[in-house]
Amino acid sequence: MKIKLKKVQKKISSILKKNTNKKFLQDNIRIVILGILGIIFLVAITLYLILSKNVSQIEENKIRESSKDLINYIEDVVDSDSKEIDKYIIYALDYSSNVNSINTLNSEEISEFLEKNINVKISKKEIEKLGITPTMLKRNVTFDSSSNSYVLNDLNLDKKTLSQTKIIYYRLDKIKRKSKKKYKLIYTKFVIVDPYEMLNYFLDYNTNIKDSKDLVDITLLKEYLVSGKVNNIKEFLNNNDSKLNNFSKKKSKLKVVCTVDKNNNFQIIKFN
Repeated sequence: MKIKLKKVQKKISSILKKNTNKKFLQDNIRIVILGILGIIFLVAITLYLILSKNVSQIEENKIRESSKDLINYIEDVVDSDSKEIDKYIIYALDYSSNVNSINTLNSEEISEFLEKNINVKISKKEIEKLGITPTMLKRNVTFDSSSNSYVLNDLNLDKKTLSQTKIIYYRLDKIKRKSKKKYKLIYTKFVIVDPYEMLNYFLDYNTNIKDSKDLVDITLLKEYLVSGKVNNIKEFLNNNDSKLNNFSKKKSKLKVVCTVDKNNNFQIIKFN
């Protein structure tokens, strides 16, 4: 009887040992599988975050095209020492005059432009109340009280004055995605002290070009030097900003947060 009991005990012990080993093996396999799944999950999340932050070539082209006009005249605001809202009025007029060929805006049009394009809220009453400041006088801005309108008048600069008038240009260097519809743009500020020095550079450049397809069209640059129209020189620089280091001085950085909708409407949310 004792012998049979021992055999039964041994058999039970053997079964328990096998079950324990099997459970141990199953637990290890489970841990390994969970570990692999965890790694796959982390890799997937990392790839998603990386890819979701990338900006496609189509997006980049859309941002560059839709942002250039607003940025071309942003120095009116970011480079101004004025503590008044006059810099925003000048910016709206500068944009309207150069982009839309309309040099007169009433207070409501200015207010709507600023809120829509650069997320700045200034009421039409504030704009009407301001009148003309010393900064506006320098830019030859006048005010028509009968229509509550501001007018940006041509300065009619002569060649000597033009040669002494520095040109500010902000070049877009980096585009980063912040969210699905929000982007961060990094600009470098360049200052061209003498536009005739720039003309000489491009004349020399074209002279030394071997392939005619690489020639730079300097028509807009020449027109600027005759008329003083800022939109001509801005458009010229937009087309040739890769050569800025050869005739201008690199200054500060400008960071812009913006949105671009499906209709290519560009809005600056903030800048610093």
